[in-house]
Amino acid sequence: MLTCSLEKTMGSGIGSIMKILFVTENMPVPAIAGSSQRTSIILRALMEQYQVDVFLLRGLKESEFLISSGYSVVGNFDNSDQLPFGSELLKALFPLRDYSPKPSIAHRVKQVFDNGNYDLVIGRYVRPSLISGLASIGKSIIDVDDVDLSSIKNRINAPQTSWLLKSVLKYRLHVLNKHFSNLLSTYKGLFIASEQDRSLIDHKNMHVLPNISYNTPTQNVDIGPSVSETLLWVGSFNHRVNLDGLDTFISNDWLKLVKRCPTAILRVVGSHLPEGAAAKWRAVENVEVVGFVEDLEEEYREAAFSVVPLWDGAGTKIKVLESFMFKRTAVVTKHAARGFDLFEDGQALMIANSNEDFVNKAVELLENTERRQTMEQTAQVIVEQNYSFSSVKTAVKNAIESVDAASE
Repeated sequence: MLTCSLEKTMGSGIGSIMKILFVTENMPVPAIAGSSQRTSIILRALMEQYQVDVFLLRGLKESEFLISSGYSVVGNFDNSDQLPFGSELLKALFPLRDYSPKPSIAHRVKQVFDNGNYDLVIGRYVRPSLISGLASIGKSIIDVDDVDLSSIKNRINAPQTSWLLKSVLKYRLHVLNKHFSNLLSTYKGLFIASEQDRSLIDHKNMHVLPNISYNTPTQNVDIGPSVSETLLWVGSFNHRVNLDGLDTFISNDWLKLVKRCPTAILRVVGSHLPEGAAAKWRAVENVEVVGFVEDLEEEYREAAFSVVPLWDGAGTKIKVLESFMFKRTAVVTKHAARGFDLFEDGQALMIANSNEDFVNKAVELLENTERRQTMEQTAQVIVEQNYSFSSVKTAVKNAIESVDAASE
């Protein structure tokens, strides 16, 4: 039985640290994309309080890489060959099939769980947790993070989504709306990324585990007030939402901003940048395409503010918090501001309701240096007080204790 402390009292009276099996398809390293950063942060929060082993839903090569990176990997199952011919069509016609337990995976995870005498299993993301059948294996918690319903809604509303895909997604959303909460009902607890996600799921035991910035300034670094005219984009381009969102902004809106602010620069920083997109963007006036950089500190130091022109995707945008940690405010879409209720529009960041509004607010910050500098100071104070690693550790501990209390 789980207890409300870091230790589990054994029959002999000798305490031992609670054992947790963490099941994930998402790799915590390299921690470049926001999804990998959250995986890394959760694992760190768990490992600092409990004994944690990883079951990886990836191949042997990835498992060996994870072990070489210092993680304890006790099993793996390569799910890449589990997709049957026509799987995309099947997902469209039968959305719930995509969430059904796969006996071969569930059997392997159960073997590892039982042999390891684990007290709890935690799954990263909904679909990998459900196809692994975690609720039938033991007391289990899912890190929901990007709520599937929200992700589908945002993609339907995204301007670049074709009418045919919108029709398919609307049907998928209709089916999942009726069944999503029921799919999660047998799990003892859920991690969600923001308070706003509570309205999307009907579950009695949800805990907000906030997304926090993974890349933070080095101690005692001196990043002064912003003085440049450089708008900074930071993001990983192996995430479709980032690639599509930035491409739409550069193609349709950037030159409107340059016409009003001829000396403004858009600096694009991010990993996994396709050469085709890079070449296309470099041909656009006042766009500097950098690609991956090891140290973001200098990029933020030389920036006026960051931009997040995304209207698609789910979950909170960690790049917004990262910008605040580096003492730079941001212009973001209403979608990208989701989950950041503590940051008031016009006080800590600028929130745009349309593409035209996005350009207007970016121009306003470029022209009003004093206001921009006040906003970046406000944003940094709020993020340091409310989005720290200690808040993640507390949320993890509270969720695990709540599972224990419900089991007594």
